Amino acid sequence: MTTTKIREKVGKRSKEISSNVFGILCQIPVLFFILVVVIFPLAYAFYLSLFQNNLRKPYENAFIGFTNYYNAVTNPIFLKVLQNTILFTVGSVLVILLLSLGFGILLNERIKGRGLARVLLLIPWAIPGVVNGLMWRWIYNTDFGVLNGYLGYLGLIQRNISWLTEPNLAMLMTIMTHAWKEFPFATLLLLAGLAAIPEDLIDAAKIDGAGVWGRFRYVTIHLIKPMIILVLIFETMWALWAFDIIYALTRGGPSGATTTLGYYLYEVAFRWMDMGQGAALSYLFGAVIVVITFLYIRALYREVRY
Repeated sequence: MTTTKIREKVGKRSKEISSNVFGILCQIPVLFFILVVVIFPLAYAFYLSLFQNNLRKPYENAFIGFTNYYNAVTNPIFLKVLQNTILFTVGSVLVILLLSLGFGILLNERIKGRGLARVLLLIPWAIPGVVNGLMWRWIYNTDFGVLNGYLGYLGLIQRNISWLTEPNLAMLMTIMTHAWKEFPFATLLLLAGLAAIPEDLIDAAKIDGAGVWGRFRYVTIHLIKPMIILVLIFETMWALWAFDIIYALTRGGPSGATTTLGYYLYEVAFRWMDMGQGAALSYLFGAVIVVITFLYIRALYREVRY
């Protein structure tokens, strides 16, 4: 091998090394950001979950292992909160899916004022969660709320209804309030899926004799399934994380009827000051979210491959 070839090989190798070093140097800020913002809080939360760490008892900070996790799972309050969370999540997602599907199909038609309607649709979604909760709290007010006023004016009720003090009604009103805020985003996603359906398929279905319901069932639904799964993913996550609306609307009441996992975490960690128990609950909550997300994403990939 000549000296020239050796120099060329060494130069090429040095360029590769310098390129790799430059790539590593470029990744250091990102890795540092992930370490500080993601990995360290997760590790510290797990560390706290292994200790008896209550800020009201600062001198009692003993290592108790996984006792916080055991206490959380066996606590009757946790089971009730988990039941409320499932009810709130399933109810919210179903209402949002039905509303968004209906509005999406309506706004996908060539009707007059469609553009304005699409813009106005975003107003509920643009309102902050706390403002939304306070607004609906006044609407549901037993004595001078707008809802009771209109129902009484129409003769549908004989006396004012306590919407937020009856456990079953309070959960229903919380679900409807959350759905009112979130369904515009789901409608936009479904509108994108509906707009991507080729008109040739719809025309072919009409020629084959398919009616409105037939076209919807055998053409529209099948072609927007990926978007429906995306709606389910987003809305399930947001329903599980719901805190601001519940805080502003019911504060978890009456008698814990609307206390979900997100709000329960806040109470344990920041009202009862039990950081160890709160950290354990956050990890259990995170495990539930990871499992649900995995199932949804798996279903989405199946649908995309199909």
